[in-house]
Amino acid sequence: MGPFDISSLLNVQLRDASDELSDALERTGTILRLYAAAGFKPAPKPSATAVAAHTDTSASACSSAYCGLAPASSPSSSDGSASSSSPTTSAPTSRQSSAQCLFTSCQQTGSGSPSGPLQHQLREAEAALLAERLTAAALAEQLPLIRALGASGPATCTAAANRCCSQPSASAPPPPPSDRLVLTAAGCPAGTPAGHVSRLGQGLLDAALAGQPPMDIPQLNPLAPRTDCARLLKAAHWQPPTCLASLQPGAEQLRPGTASVWKLADEQGLDYIVKVEPCHSDRELASRRAGNKPQATGSGMLVRPRSIAQAASEAITAARINDQCAAMGSPSAPPPVLPPLSTFVRPCSQLGSVLDAGYDKEVVVVFPYVERGDTRQWVSSLAALFARSAAAGCSSLRASSRMLAEELHAKVSDFGAAVEALHNSGWVHGDLKPENAVVLPDRLVLIDVAGAASVRGTWDGFLPGSGTYTPCYAPPEQGDEDAPRRGRPSDVFSFGASVKTMLQDAAGSFGWAAGEQWLQDQEKRSMQYLSPRALRSGARNAAWKARKAVEAAAERLGLPALAAACMAPNPAARPTMGQLRAWLCGC
Repeated sequence: MGPFDISSLLNVQLRDASDELSDALERTGTILRLYAAAGFKPAPKPSATAVAAHTDTSASACSSAYCGLAPASSPSSSDGSASSSSPTTSAPTSRQSSAQCLFTSCQQTGSGSPSGPLQHQLREAEAALLAERLTAAALAEQLPLIRALGASGPATCTAAANRCCSQPSASAPPPPPSDRLVLTAAGCPAGTPAGHVSRLGQGLLDAALAGQPPMDIPQLNPLAPRTDCARLLKAAHWQPPTCLASLQPGAEQLRPGTASVWKLADEQGLDYIVKVEPCHSDRELASRRAGNKPQATGSGMLVRPRSIAQAASEAITAARINDQCAAMGSPSAPPPVLPPLSTFVRPCSQLGSVLDAGYDKEVVVVFPYVERGDTRQWVSSLAALFARSAAAGCSSLRASSRMLAEELHAKVSDFGAAVEALHNSGWVHGDLKPENAVVLPDRLVLIDVAGAASVRGTWDGFLPGSGTYTPCYAPPEQGDEDAPRRGRPSDVFSFGASVKTMLQDAAGSFGWAAGEQWLQDQEKRSMQYLSPRALRSGARNAAWKARKAVEAAAERLGLPALAAACMAPNPAARPTMGQLRAWLCGC
């Protein structure tokens, strides 16, 4: 085969590669237009990395600014001149024009010349094709989540973003996707717009175009509950029936398809809370709707269909609530809900294992780790601290119990402020309890808002249905078997039940720690003449006195009366969160 035959063959291969690249570019442009329809567009890149001979203002041109690979000999232009097109023929995108220029230059240099330049340019075209296919696949994988974020209204949150902080200039390069997110006072990462929905969606888009996830989260499977950087905190267990031969019946074990909560530490020593929610892709859901038989699973069981939007409901709802609170309240007001740092879709880590229940995707939601934990953990640790202080002689029992009650009163006020902000934005939590409120250094924020709902537009402020709730904190109307409903008064009842639980935890932990300290003091004094029965009686007496001291201090501050008023059986007799906040602040 002569040089001319080799050049002809390379020209044919290069033409095929350029055609496939054009198709891949068109697919990427189509997906980016869907992103733009949801309210998320690629930010402009610096002109040094832009690739274009002819650029337009379409979403496909935005794709060329990120992933275009032009030959070294082709000039790059930074102007935005749009190419003309007929009414029936769409204008070629910048990277399609670059591909055609690449093929034309190869044809001109290939005739009667060595095949080395053609082979080099063919490799460049194949590399560009591979990169474009990977970009299109990454964009398509995140598209259902982008649509869910777009349905939550990023455009409606633009006003909130403009009010909270100034937008970066169009000429400035956007910040690269990073897992080193630093929260500002408004609860948003520094250097980004204050809109929580916009931040999540833009992070997905930028990361997909960059060919990497928004955050570097390893594969997390509950079958391996502890790794070098992650530890399993929560997962669903069950006792499998005898009909599932792949599972050991009778013994409690992990439920197939279970969601999981993890504590993750990165290389820099920062901790995160990662929630992994298995779900079905749009293709799998369409296949099930069409009546196609699902493939066999590793566990031998199939679960009900669950979309990506349903799996990401907690992150999306938290972002929507925070955006609406910022739009309706003060721009500098902190968000009432713990803001998610990132969320994205990836292949399910349970595929092929004994936990495989038919899910092919999973939604990963990343939250900042809160050192102080939830309200119950904070109350117990604080009560033990004050009890040790009283036992060491740093303060009297009465003074320690009074300081504990005052700290508890301040935290109840912070709890009420978060619930009031939630109600003012038109939302109800539906599952308020001490475990769903975490303590930050300067405030208290709510978590687990997947079951939260908006009551705007309801004629009586109530929504039908019970939603997600905990029976011991739920009001009577939410647990009604005939006509369950939930609204702002339901949250007020749960708030009162939470305050009552916090009081009981504070008094109980303070008394238990005081009793333990009394026993330790007796051991140090070598009181050998006391019988075990006398020691136990003395410890119970010390614990009882400490518990009664905390209850009396809380009674003087009116916390038990507040809880009783909130837990009135009749929803109309309960105070509003605004009235409770005014009472707590002494107004």
